[in-house]
Amino acid sequence: MSEPQDAGASTPAPLEPGPSDDLARILDLLGRDHVVTLACRDEQGTWAAAVFFAHEGLDLYFMSSPNSRHVRCLAFDPCLAGVIHGPAHDWRSIVGLQVSGSTEQVPPDEVDAAWKVYARRFPFVDASGQEADPTLAKVLQKASWYRLRISEAVILDNTRGFTHRVRWQRPAA
Repeated sequence: MSEPQDAGASTPAPLEPGPSDDLARILDLLGRDHVVTLACRDEQGTWAAAVFFAHEGLDLYFMSSPNSRHVRCLAFDPCLAGVIHGPAHDWRSIVGLQVSGSTEQVPPDEVDAAWKVYARRFPFVDASGQEADPTLAKVLQKASWYRLRISEAVILDNTRGFTHRVRWQRPAA
């Protein structure tokens, strides 16, 4: 059975076959999309939340309210999992990245660096935290910075075949 096609939809480009370095492919995917859906757990069960992220290497930076459930879950289990992907119009066009790693609040002496990483990705926010949108500025003043350090990633690229996966793990220290 053929999948329905949206005449106006574009199919994501497959990952470049270039170097076979899995880490380079992961970094490429981190640069393609802007939202990670985080999965977490606490005493009440499992939860998911979508957040904008910026990355520096394998560190994902995001801002969230300290009162949000996904942040409160960090006290129960600091390991978060996430999925990053662009739009897909049929199963053959799914290209994404599954990640997991330890997550922590960014220490105060590293917040300026986190802002700079974030501002490079999202020009509507500059490194000083000033925004053109006063509503956004008010919300961000209450947010805290968090860093997910990717320790494991799975590249999913159905453009190379149904359920084509490549698993990567950070080498032991």
